[in-house]
Amino acid sequence: MFSSTPFHRIFVIAALFSLSTVTAVQAQLPFNEGFDDDGNGSRYTLSSQFNDHANGYFDVAFNPAFAEDGSYTNIDGPGYFLAEDTDDSQGSRFDEQTIVFNIPITGEANLAFSGFFAAEDEAPATCDIGDHIFIEAQIDAAAVQRLLSFESDSTIGSRPLAPDTDFDGVGDGTPFGLAFEEFTALIRGTGNNLTLTARIQMDSGFESVGLDNFTVIPEPSGVILGGLALATLMGCGVRRHRRRASRA
Repeated sequence: MFSSTPFHRIFVIAALFSLSTVTAVQAQLPFNEGFDDDGNGSRYTLSSQFNDHANGYFDVAFNPAFAEDGSYTNIDGPGYFLAEDTDDSQGSRFDEQTIVFNIPITGEANLAFSGFFAAEDEAPATCDIGDHIFIEAQIDAAAVQRLLSFESDSTIGSRPLAPDTDFDGVGDGTPFGLAFEEFTALIRGTGNNLTLTARIQMDSGFESVGLDNFTVIPEPSGVILGGLALATLMGCGVRRHRRRASRA
């Protein structure tokens, strides 16, 4: 018969602690939105929903959606979110439109956001002054955090959409285009509810942007948090090329 000794008991306790630690590191994703079907009113809220089947839309689309969008690449799943001519007469006619997610996060900390983004226009892809994609987060009633910002170079007019790494209104990073790319950023703070908002302004026809595979996960301390934290402190998101985030 096996005889329990203080050493054995210590070993078992240590093993159980190790297993619980692994479980915490591999926590289930608290949030993922792939825009593979219409989630307005159930999984998220749109400020306005429209699709004129031409060159004005703020809605989920499927690959290929329209002729001008068939060249998007690196799409994850059958659907993605498309925004073009955001002040279209079929919508609310506001220049800026929003996608809002309410995500319960009680007990979570060190949250990280990731999303895939693409941009299209008549070649070469350009956006006007004021066109943008902003990703923002608010935990409970705390201050709103700007996580990611994509803008043109507003100092010289129509330019390709690019990351605004220092949030000064100028897209100073490497422009992105038709292939969806992943960008990530940390979300600071803890609480009970996370309001995640995508603010999009593309107020001309044939100025098109795509969004796909939004994810919020709790990042285990000391694993990949360091790089993300550094990027956040510097006021920019981490850009990842040619890698897809898996979706269950």
